[in-house]
Amino acid sequence: MAKTAVTVNNVFVPPMTILSINATITYNGVALGTVVSKFFSSPVIPGKSQGKITARLALNTNPLHLIALIRAQAVKNGLNTDALDGLILMQKGGNPPSCVFDGFNAIDFTLKAMVGVAVDIKMTTDVKLGKYRLSLPYMQTGVPTTTDRSILKLLPLIGTPIAQLLVDRSKIAFDTITLVAPSETSFKANRVGAITATGPLDALIAFPHPVIISFDGKIIGSMKMPTVNLVANEGAVLDLKGMDRYQWTLSAKGVVVAAMGAAIPGVIMTKTMTLDGFRKLQGLKIDSYVITRIDAGGLHMVMKATLANPSTLGMTIALSTFQTQFHGKVLGP
Repeated sequence: MAKTAVTVNNVFVPPMTILSINATITYNGVALGTVVSKFFSSPVIPGKSQGKITARLALNTNPLHLIALIRAQAVKNGLNTDALDGLILMQKGGNPPSCVFDGFNAIDFTLKAMVGVAVDIKMTTDVKLGKYRLSLPYMQTGVPTTTDRSILKLLPLIGTPIAQLLVDRSKIAFDTITLVAPSETSFKANRVGAITATGPLDALIAFPHPVIISFDGKIIGSMKMPTVNLVANEGAVLDLKGMDRYQWTLSAKGVVVAAMGAAIPGVIMTKTMTLDGFRKLQGLKIDSYVITRIDAGGLHMVMKATLANPSTLGMTIALSTFQTQFHGKVLGP
């Protein structure tokens, strides 16, 4: 639902009172919207003068009709429509070259395209001229129409089907899954993988809520996904290990709160705890080392090292194996 302001010319001598408006607005034969308004406080246009009427406009939100409107206007205003045509091709299942979208800004394009829109209006208006009530049919073509930045609210109607199409077509796979801290009832995992087949558009995909993981129809856990930067026709690498912080949410229903001699049941509690992560346990410090022997197998030594734990969580390391490197070359375990 939107609002429209219409300038009305009263060519009669008596004042004109607008009682109701029933109008259809079209562009190239396609209905853009309708106005059906009955006024609680009827506008009055003085005789031989102009007046403005504000009424509610029910817009046509069909994405195909909106795209046709913007494209026709873009052609009329001399804009390059290659990128828009590429989006239309994607909706039809095609895969246009990514170069057609280089430098394309949908907001700027839409604002420039919608300059100078002219529509056709077919309207019936119930009015009072002086003391007389009558119904006036009205038809005018090529009515100049001005739009403002609120026209940008239509972009999600056009863009959502395309974005959904990209997500539906894309593929996600994990190359490695490393189990961390396994127990009899649970485990944590580091995952490295990629999103591919993302189509010809660069994009950022944000995940405001945790991604739920299910197996055989049952939820087995959830994970937080970082914002993913997709490169056209390439996708993105997913590296979900080494998170700096984790959040635990404690929630309970039916909590009973007793205070001032009364027990209040049915309380819901939700608390969020932020825990520092291990941050890949960086900062290993070698305190001392002693060479115990040198033989055909190499150099053997005993090292004493300090490994700082930045996490809120403690851990016990039963056995650790380190690869020793020097200038990128592995010297040994």
